Amino acid sequence: LEENAQALENAELKASAARFYFLAALEEKGFRDEADFDSAHMDEDARREADACVGRYADERRSRADQAATLQAQAQGKARMDEAAMQKRRDEAQETAREIQKKLLDLTGEMSKRSGWLAKLSRDHAAWIRATEAYALANELSATAAGETSGSGGQRLSFEQYVQIYYFTQVIEAANARLDGMSSGRYQLLRRARTTDGRTNDALALNVLDRYTGKERDASSLSGGESFLASLSLALGLSDVIQHRTGGVQVETLFIDEGFGSLDDESLEQALTVLEGLTAGDSLVGIISHVAALKERIGRKIVVSKGMSGSGVRVVSD
Repeated sequence: LEENAQALENAELKASAARFYFLAALEEKGFRDEADFDSAHMDEDARREADACVGRYADERRSRADQAATLQAQAQGKARMDEAAMQKRRDEAQETAREIQKKLLDLTGEMSKRSGWLAKLSRDHAAWIRATEAYALANELSATAAGETSGSGGQRLSFEQYVQIYYFTQVIEAANARLDGMSSGRYQLLRRARTTDGRTNDALALNVLDRYTGKERDASSLSGGESFLASLSLALGLSDVIQHRTGGVQVETLFIDEGFGSLDDESLEQALTVLEGLTAGDSLVGIISHVAALKERIGRKIVVSKGMSGSGVRVVSD
């Protein structure tokens, strides 16, 4: 009992001292009394939330401090600008922006209008291109038909001449089949591919190839007898082409007026051989000539004799 009584006394002394220190601490921390302290006392959850709030505040404070230091460093050596001047400049910039916006609207409307014009011009230009191409084709055809453009070889050929050349080439081919036999294979007729003079148009002119010399020359350089053979070949070639092209047309009669007197005996014989070949069928060949050799070769003749009282005609059939 004495021990317990002593322990109680000691405990009371400690409790008295602890309360003294407790009240002193309340006063030091700004509490009015114990009741004020009890009202401010928080439970464990509220204390943890308060600690977290304090931590966030500390973090935010450090962040703001860092930002302030950065801004201070950036502002180092810089002077504060005149706020009134800056305000004036801002107002002027806003006015300029309004004017530009107005111009932009005006330009947008103008651009829309001109876009319509451009679309119309594009359509008109496309139509003009089509018309130009059609005109160019028609103009080229017209110029070609009129012989106003140069064809192969630099010749200016009308459509009429082109057609003539087409058929003339066939006549020459048929004539060469005849001339080959009449000239013993020496001569071949050729249409002149190039004009001899750029100021003239001799697209239907003839050259002759002399196989003895291998050279081509103007057909006018042929001798009289050679020219007669060439002319006779062309006449017969024309007859062949007409009969071949037209079908129903038959050239049954051919008259030859003179020309045989310029032939030598060999050429005369060759020409008569060709003509006799024509008369073997239904064709009639009439020859007007004074060559005596023909009188002997031709069986049926109309002989014209000249006398004092005039000319007389008699038919001779051998």
